[in-house]
Amino acid sequence: MDAFNSFLATVKPFFELAYFIASIGLAIFAYYGLQQITVLKSTAASQAKRDALRLTSEQCAVYADKIISAQNEFNDSLKKLEITWFEGWTIEIDGQDVSAKRTTPPDVHNFMELDIGQHLNQMEAFSVYFVSRLADEAVAYRTVGRTFVRHLDKVMPFVLIARRDGHFQNMVSLYVMWKARVEAEKLALDQKKIDSKLSKLHSASATASPVGTKYD
Repeated sequence: MDAFNSFLATVKPFFELAYFIASIGLAIFAYYGLQQITVLKSTAASQAKRDALRLTSEQCAVYADKIISAQNEFNDSLKKLEITWFEGWTIEIDGQDVSAKRTTPPDVHNFMELDIGQHLNQMEAFSVYFVSRLADEAVAYRTVGRTFVRHLDKVMPFVLIARRDGHFQNMVSLYVMWKARVEAEKLALDQKKIDSKLSKLHSASATASPVGTKYD
């Protein structure tokens, strides 16, 4: 028994050293693993951003090349067919809710002869990428946002009617987002002009002290 205890006493330091070395090895391995996970996350984020920008560029090109052309054809048809159905509406936005109102019934003259679905379907397909966040809507807004909003301001009454059957959900969502941004930018610009005018008025209307009452 004494011999066995002596043996244990002899080999114990070696076991403790091996355990200590193994602990250091595990710590290094864990640190290296965490570093690799961080690198992988960073790489994945960079790749996702590149993919989003690529999709954004592609969709903006589609909008410029095809959708704007289809919108122009639609506007030409309105003039050719003398359709006034889209005139006289007021579009109101309350949060995510959009409504169209008017005080008199719309004129339906030649309305049924109008092909409106084609370019709206293209705009809906375009909108999907940005509402689903696959592409960068902020970048797309700077490129085509205002023309997108301006066209939908005109056709939104029809879009809202079609949406009751489940159509154009993404397009309306993107319109609400970008319309709010357009309005905010307009208000900011108006505020800047007002501030500039106020500054000039304050300067021009500054009170002058009577002669001899102010000394240097």
